[in-house]
Order: sequence, then C-alpha cells, then structure tokens
Amino acid sequence: MTDIASVEPEAWAGAVAAAVESGFGYLDHLTAVDRIDFLEVIVLLRDPSTGAGKGLSTRVPASHPVLDSLTGIVSGADWHEREAAEMLGLSFSGHPGLVPLLTHPEHAQGRPPLLLKTTSLPERIETAWPGADGGRRTRVPGIGENWERPS
Repeated sequence: MTDIASVEPEAWAGAVAAAVESGFGYLDHLTAVDRIDFLEVIVLLRDPSTGAGKGLSTRVPASHPVLDSLTGIVSGADWHEREAAEMLGLSFSGHPGLVPLLTHPEHAQGRPPLLLKTTSLPERIETAWPGADGGRRTRVPGIGENWERPS
C-alpha cells in the first residue's frame, strides 16, 4: 500500500518533479475521481530500482478543472492526462495535445465528459433491456433453459 500525500494544485507539478528527482521516476498511474464539488487527481509513482511507491493527490474545483501538465516531468503522463481530460473534463496546462483516446474526436466535441457524476447517459434510458418488450429472453451461453429459480 502506497501512502498518498495531498498537495495544493499550485504545487502539483513541483511536488511530482521533486518525487521524480528523488528516484520515483516511473509513472505507474494517473487518474481522477469526481467528488461533485471538486475533482481529486491522483498520481502513483514508482522507484524502478526498488519498486517502492509514492502517491500524490490534489483537488481542483469542478467549476474550473485545470492543472499543470506532467508531460515535461515524467514519461507516460501524456496518455494518462489525455484519458483524464476525455473522461472527466480535466484540462492540463502545457499538455502538447489533449486528443481523445477512446472516442473519435468528431464524436467527442460538444459531449460532456462520460465519467462525471453530473453526466446523463441517454443510452441507459433509451436502450431497452433484452426481453423487455415481451419477446424472447436472453440467456447467457451455456446456461440451460431452467436456470431461473421457481417463484
């Protein structure tokens, strides 16, 4: 288990740079969590020679989710920051190009970030469950016809 130290958003890049200089030069993971009023951004770094871990987190306001990019500090930050930008609407100042990873850029324009708790997923509402129309019920392959418990 890696302890995670909290830093102010203004100190984010500096704290990561200090960790990298002290030997934690491998970016294991960068992610964010929507906490409604703010986004919590977490980075996990590793010391490649020992495997020891170091975690840092910061909070950015949901109304202005901007943070300094780590792309010039630690290798591998590009992909992680692109994912966080696409899925949670974070913006990383100084990032060379926050191009979406999972959705086609044409489809991503104008859509809210998918993992924000305030984002409605219309597919959940518009798509009927298999068998909801009274038609054939869908069974998992390999499960017999009498798999349901009697009522």
